[in-house]
Amino acid sequence: MSDNPGTPEQSGAPERATPSAWAYRGALGALVIGSFLALFLVLQPPESNSQAESVRSAIEATQVTATPTETTPTPEPTATPSPPPAQAPTKTPTQTPSTPTSTPTATPEPTPIQTATPEPTPPPTPTTSNYRIVEGDTLSDIAETLGITLESVLDLNPDLDPDTIQIGQIIQVPRP
Repeated sequence: MSDNPGTPEQSGAPERATPSAWAYRGALGALVIGSFLALFLVLQPPESNSQAESVRSAIEATQVTATPTETTPTPEPTATPSPPPAQAPTKTPTQTPSTPTSTPTATPEPTPIQTATPEPTPPPTPTTSNYRIVEGDTLSDIAETLGITLESVLDLNPDLDPDTIQIGQIIQVPRP
């Protein structure tokens, strides 16, 4: 080191006064996190207990249904004819409107829940039809022609022997 007090080594060099890159990164990160936190608190401030109670009471107030009140019509005053000027005035009885003492309010009754009435089921359509055996028919040919299985024909005709069918015989077949 030199003995000269004006040299950079003794007066605190500028490279020592400059923060490191990590200090810049940390400060920038803290600034970003703080900004996000401030933005969040501005957009969605936390509820205090008094705010929560006022919100609940406001919600409950909107859910209360008003009950309709019946009003009694007020009678309209009627004009009484004035006496002619030559005669002495006479008293004419007038009717005073009466004011109802209490207004009855309608008490809401629960509305009955209407359930949907099920539609009647249409009558079942026949699932089988009759087939008359003609010359050259076999049960497998009949099943193939009608688009059904041989097993379904045999299930509908339990007494039928496939080897002994006769021309003109009527058998039950399922509808496709």
